[in-house]
Amino acid sequence: MTLEHQPQQKWAERRKILRPLLRLGCAFVAMGALFFIMWVGMMLYVGFQIAKSHVDANMPPTEQFEAITTRDLQSYFRERTGKPVRVKWEWLMGPVQTGIAYPKFYFWVQIYEGDVLIDEGAVRVAAVAQTRMDVTDYMSTDTIRANPQRVCWLFPKPACEGIFARANVTPPSP
Repeated sequence: MTLEHQPQQKWAERRKILRPLLRLGCAFVAMGALFFIMWVGMMLYVGFQIAKSHVDANMPPTEQFEAITTRDLQSYFRERTGKPVRVKWEWLMGPVQTGIAYPKFYFWVQIYEGDVLIDEGAVRVAAVAQTRMDVTDYMSTDTIRANPQRVCWLFPKPACEGIFARANVTPPSP
């Protein structure tokens, strides 16, 4: 054998050793990727179940939802205005669950003193222990018109679209 063929022969011997190791390495990488994907899927599932359990644990029963929501909105606006008021509300969106916080609902509210509309706007409420709805934020149409860019700081984007439409306000440019 000449010297010219020795490097090729050594390389062929190395390939015989390296090929199985390379295949084994690829198998380990593939198994690691599969394990990672399964782990992420499991974490997403667990996270969803935790969020769902928070909604279930705090949302009033379906048959009482409307009565509890109306009662607590009227109480909030009665305290805020210092007047006996009647509140009508309609869905903007919800429930929205973030982490372990109380589930949030978004409504458009109209506040009446007798038959006279005295205010309207967007409200965010938190469902608490299946027994009450706590108002966390309220933005009147006057505030929405004066500061429309603040709306999407406070409310989720899908709710913002409904808020701007009901307040008859052009959404601000992003």
